[in-house]
Amino acid sequence: MPKQSEKYWYVQSDPWKLCQEKYQPEKNIYFETIFSQGNGYFNTRAYTEETTMVPGYRENYINGLMAELDDQAGKTIGPKPWPKVHLVTIPPVFAANIYICGELFDSSAGKIMSFRRVFNMKNGLLSRTLTWKSPRGRLTTLEFERFVSAENVHLAAQRIRIKPVNWTGEADITFVLDGTYPTVFRSGNWDSLKCQQFFLKPNESWIENNLGIMEMKIKGTGHRLTMVSSVSHAPGRGTWADGTRIKQTVQHAVAPDRTLEVERTVVMMTSMDNIGARAVTARAVAMAKERLPGFNRLLEASTQVWARRWADADIEINGPVRDQKIVRFNIFHLLQVTPVHSDRVNIPARGAFSLYQGLYFWDTEIFMLPFHIFTMPQAARNLLAFRYHTLPGARINAAKLRFKGASFPFMSDSVSGTEQTPGDLGNTLPHVSADIAYGVDQYVRAANDLKFMAECGLTILVETARNWVSRAIQDGAGRFHIDRACGPDEFAPAGRDNGYTNLMAKNNIALAGAWLEELKKTYPYKIKSIKNRLKISRGEIKQWQKVSQGLYIPEIPDIGIPLQDQAFLSKAPIDIEASNLRKEYKKWKIRDFGKYRIIKQADIILAMFLLEDKFSREEIEKAYDFYEPCTMHLSSLSYSTHALVAARLDRTKQAYEYFMKSAGLDIDDIKGATADGIHTASLGGTWQALIFGFCGLTLQQGRLVFRGHLPARWKSVKFTAYFRGQRLDFQVMNEGR
Repeated sequence: MPKQSEKYWYVQSDPWKLCQEKYQPEKNIYFETIFSQGNGYFNTRAYTEETTMVPGYRENYINGLMAELDDQAGKTIGPKPWPKVHLVTIPPVFAANIYICGELFDSSAGKIMSFRRVFNMKNGLLSRTLTWKSPRGRLTTLEFERFVSAENVHLAAQRIRIKPVNWTGEADITFVLDGTYPTVFRSGNWDSLKCQQFFLKPNESWIENNLGIMEMKIKGTGHRLTMVSSVSHAPGRGTWADGTRIKQTVQHAVAPDRTLEVERTVVMMTSMDNIGARAVTARAVAMAKERLPGFNRLLEASTQVWARRWADADIEINGPVRDQKIVRFNIFHLLQVTPVHSDRVNIPARGAFSLYQGLYFWDTEIFMLPFHIFTMPQAARNLLAFRYHTLPGARINAAKLRFKGASFPFMSDSVSGTEQTPGDLGNTLPHVSADIAYGVDQYVRAANDLKFMAECGLTILVETARNWVSRAIQDGAGRFHIDRACGPDEFAPAGRDNGYTNLMAKNNIALAGAWLEELKKTYPYKIKSIKNRLKISRGEIKQWQKVSQGLYIPEIPDIGIPLQDQAFLSKAPIDIEASNLRKEYKKWKIRDFGKYRIIKQADIILAMFLLEDKFSREEIEKAYDFYEPCTMHLSSLSYSTHALVAARLDRTKQAYEYFMKSAGLDIDDIKGATADGIHTASLGGTWQALIFGFCGLTLQQGRLVFRGHLPARWKSVKFTAYFRGQRLDFQVMNEGR
């Protein structure tokens, strides 16, 4: 049985730092994810600077920069009536080739004599120090530092030091930007085809003083990308540009008492950055000249921004060291993937990795948005404004299915807003629209941002309500039904009256009518204009009320709680624990799940929490007791929901067990999938389990209500929340205060 310090490698050290104390090439891909860096605009995996034979993924991207897949990749997706897009992997920003007296430094060759890598979550600085014995016996200490700027989203910086131990000679560092660097297409199904896509089309590259400048065009979408690399030393021999690549070489004589230190900054800009395609390069070059290497100065500016963010987002737990550290890990990664710079992009599903094509999923509003509402209200506004900007695509989705209004996609990009989910799955998951409507309402009520509701939110509510009403089918008894839908449990069959879908749709329609009435008091003329623009009639509003009130919610007989779907009770019961099903499920096919009363992830339990004011505590407790034993937790989103609801039901021990699985999902590699990227929605779910679950925060009728349920191992929790423009500091004690 391993000691806790061995099993949880990150526990020992400063509570703000993650320290890898030994060289573990077999876990390189795992650490690439754990130490990934970003600022919501640019995100990168923690690949090694040097080229090495150790397996890894040299991937970094600019959020929202998409290209079109070719026919070979398209075969794994299936026929679609709109373009198939993929996030572009840009040339590795931190890559460097290092020569020690002519020997290429490769951490997989020679011998690593000492090793330490430190990730500072206070400011996002990643440092690595190692001593390498080359195949010819030269001992060298190498120090690497790098960060992605929070102060300027277009900027990344690195510093490399080479310190000879037992030799004197010349050291060379070469930085390369390859304008033909490929993107690896992954369909999301690891058993299916993976292939390289060459999305980057180099336009021109040149050397200008210490600047290496490369212009690229993106395949299919036509976006322009310019990267400018600036080094702190005058260029040496081997510095050149050939149209497709840039090489910048620094050479220096070194000795045990003479260290080579090189600083480098890289500026990235695209034609998506509210500047014309022709102005991209000029703007990037100008910024690079302004931000010439000055590593410490640039890091300090970024650190100050991080300090302000942590002042609002940190959660202090008076309890076990591990609990504090993994909570900060979750918050840190959520902060660094948040697009604070723009309302034209969203948060990719797997952080700094192109899995699932780098697209945005349905779960932003339900799992991540609450964190932003209470800690970063402007970022929450940006995320919802993104949905407003993609309404044209949502309207196309609805029209394709012959419905009215807007149907938001399960997976999509930053430009089209159309459904990009493989096959027909996206068309059976209409609950996304209701999830977004729910998020709009929660944000506006917490931030009191009536202006946003009038300018953007109300249009979203109206168009999604229209979509639900056009989908509703009335039976002879006057009840309304929704066909061909499933909820978060995507393994369930798409059928009539899915419980989660109908509950959230009912709420969505009611919100549209309620906010129309409420905004009349504050913005009477604007509401009149919106009604005219959207052609909202009194008759239509009456129909909303009729459908909302008459929408059928299936229930479990004799228990009186919502039924997941009409087929659920017809399936054979199975004891998940006794059958060891959670470990054996990979041997099953999806159709096998259809035989048994099994749930992939939190579904009805999630809906009942979201709409908690519509259910009694007894009803929620009955639902938890019925559905929790049936849940497989195959989704990364399931642990946090069960932790949250169990905590609110005062089942603190079980809640804590689920919480630690959610909080440790990536850093403890609980699903064996950390190598594939950070589970961004799970980060937000963990925050909710802590704040809404253990701390008991609830937004009820425009007021904050608390009822603490802290785990026995925690003495207290301190956190900050923004509410109606006010910054509030809270401390929840274990005694329930």
